Amino acid sequence: MRAKAIYVFLLFGLITGSPVLAHQVSQSQLALQLDSAEDAGQAVGNWHIGLMDLELSLGLDRDGNGKVTWAEVRDREAEIFAWAEPSLRFTQQSVECQVTPSSAQIDRLNSGLYWVLPFRLSCPEPLENISLEYNLLFDQDRSHRALVTYEFSQQGNAQARDKITRVLTPESRTLVLDWTAEEGNWLGIVQDFVVQGVWHIWIGLDHIFFLLALLIPGVFRRVDFRWQSYDSFKGACRDVLIVVSMFTIAHSITLTAATLKWIVLPITWVEMVIAFSVALAGLNIIFPVLHRQRWLVAFVFGLIHGFGFASVLSDLQLPKEAFLTSLISFNLGVELGQLAIVLLVLPLIYSLRNQNLYRRHAMPVAAFGIFLMGSFWMAERAMALP
Repeated sequence: MRAKAIYVFLLFGLITGSPVLAHQVSQSQLALQLDSAEDAGQAVGNWHIGLMDLELSLGLDRDGNGKVTWAEVRDREAEIFAWAEPSLRFTQQSVECQVTPSSAQIDRLNSGLYWVLPFRLSCPEPLENISLEYNLLFDQDRSHRALVTYEFSQQGNAQARDKITRVLTPESRTLVLDWTAEEGNWLGIVQDFVVQGVWHIWIGLDHIFFLLALLIPGVFRRVDFRWQSYDSFKGACRDVLIVVSMFTIAHSITLTAATLKWIVLPITWVEMVIAFSVALAGLNIIFPVLHRQRWLVAFVFGLIHGFGFASVLSDLQLPKEAFLTSLISFNLGVELGQLAIVLLVLPLIYSLRNQNLYRRHAMPVAAFGIFLMGSFWMAERAMALP
């Protein structure tokens, strides 16, 4: 029991001491397409690298005012390219292809501001089975992800093209690009988007904190304004199952609706409301006026969290021919990541539900930590509102 108590304090220490940033993910993007020119050995591309990553790696903010301006980026363009270029390598039959850069630009995606480098890829032969090796930031940041999107010709028809999206990680840095594939690798698409769904729920601290705020009091009932432990694991599971199911249904609805462009909300306001939901859920543990209605809280705010997931998915450039497959796979990944958290947390807190350590110390401290984090995110995101 003492070991479990130590584990609980470590768990809730992690909650209250976690980084205050959420959704500022280290991510780069590489998009390639066949050149419209007659030369079959050429393609054009755009390389997106986050300004936050450039600032951390190169220190672009020379005046130290906390903001990276376009002038500061432009003045360092040659240095940025010299730093990034060795991390990107294309080869064809062991012969290296040439990357010719154009003038860089700035682009805003849902995940933040990016430095964009347009370039031309030239290979000795027609673009078949090009090997890509990508090493940008992987050795400095193990959480970095690179999204690679490239066109392929359907059934060899150059006029009928679709896109394939793949995810490169520190453990998987190479990719073979085949512009003449008859069809996309369906299994590869499913695998990549499931992994992305799991990954984004695990790195989305605001989503995790909201889920934890729903789980932490889930081993108790409110009887005469007091906490009363569930007598059986089945009772606690039923409570948690209802709450988590409502959250799942809600964010699945809006994830789908937003991805299909049926409903579009400003992402800055979405992130603001998500932060509010975290603060409210934490406060509801300290003052449990909505304990029995946690399922309703989960559903209402789950609708908003779904828009947050959709903003991440929109940056992944879903392949047209496998749009629904990619959407379903990403959502499945989110649910699997969420399930892993539930399976990790629920048995532990159930085993400690009758301990004063949990009821009088760990739970209130965690709740207050979640409330503070949500409040901080609200203040931070309010400054970004238009």
